[in-house]
Amino acid sequence: MAEKKNYFPEAEAKTTITTDLFERMFFEDLEERRLKLYVPIYPITAISVASSQILLASDIVDHILRYNREDKGLPVEERKPIKLLINSPGGDIFEGMSLMSTIMLSKTPVWAINMAMEASDALYVGMVCHRRFALPYTTFLLHDGEAGAADSYSKFQDLAKYLDVVNGDVLKTLLMKYTKIDELTYKERHRDEWYMQPEEAIKNGICDEILTDLSLLL
Repeated sequence: MAEKKNYFPEAEAKTTITTDLFERMFFEDLEERRLKLYVPIYPITAISVASSQILLASDIVDHILRYNREDKGLPVEERKPIKLLINSPGGDIFEGMSLMSTIMLSKTPVWAINMAMEASDALYVGMVCHRRFALPYTTFLLHDGEAGAADSYSKFQDLAKYLDVVNGDVLKTLLMKYTKIDELTYKERHRDEWYMQPEEAIKNGICDEILTDLSLLL
């Protein structure tokens, strides 16, 4: 009896099946308007870190724009919400502000779901969404961020001045608008590494609801 030829080594077959499955899931997510921010908010110059199945902040901006084009002419209440699933430590402030601005201007509702962590920039991205959810044992981190060094002292000074404006004006204004954190609390805590679980995030107006089942994610 002829031996059955194995066209795919076992490891290669598993890899192929896994890759196909993730590709199908990826495109199903896009069709269902589930966008996943599961990486740091990389600057566009770090595009090489991406794979075909990983969305950068700039990719999420593009998809939000696409869904708004598809919904053009529809009343807001008839538009299918965009679900932004977040597990990110934050990252580049400029990419983060681009994504925040797009969400704020989106007529199609964007709902944030904290899947594990919303930290730094990613917290602000989730904060400005039209509805904000969290899984029960997730983490929120509010802090004043990190500053990268420039290639000269004078440029570093210029960058520091600009970041003072961003942190002390832009982000502070957003925090006052979208949360229950008042100016006194902000002054007391803005230099801290302020970690919160969902209950505290709800108390501070950063999150709206803790999910009690998975129906919103399906």
